[in-house]
Amino acid sequence: MTGRLEGKVALISGAGAGIGREAAKLFAAEGARVVIAEINPDLGQATEAMVRGAGGEATFVRTDVTDEDQVRGAVETATEAYGSLNVLYNCAGGSIPEDAPVTEVGMDVWDFTMSLDLKGPFLCCRHGIPKLVEAGGGTVVNMSSTAALMGMRMHVYSAAKGGVISLTKALA
Repeated sequence: MTGRLEGKVALISGAGAGIGREAAKLFAAEGARVVIAEINPDLGQATEAMVRGAGGEATFVRTDVTDEDQVRGAVETATEAYGSLNVLYNCAGGSIPEDAPVTEVGMDVWDFTMSLDLKGPFLCCRHGIPKLVEAGGGTVVNMSSTAALMGMRMHVYSAAKGGVISLTKALA
């Protein structure tokens, strides 16, 4: 690797598995100090151990991105542990099998999915962006899905991910 993120601090939500975990490994390999914001302690600690085992710097902080106090705490952990925040990578999210067409889906599915997939990135940006500004600038990456652009049988997930795209455009 080329060390493109040398000296940078990255907070990655959903870094316990999948794309988030791979991003944590890649960012660390590029020199970033990584804060692993993950709701599942076993997964978060495993990612932290993986990054450290490969010679990177990482800190796990249990974070439910739908809880503003926990998001605020994760951002504070990043700045207290490493002095600043330069990259905010919002990767926590996903769909659930109960998602269905609008005429069939339960409102509990709506509330859960919108909270995780749209409110989560919103809260991370709400608390992370001021720290990026304090650091002199930085990068926000909000993960969406092709479901936002083409629609799927999972109407709530598609709507939430479309919201992520609109939020990102508004932030830019």
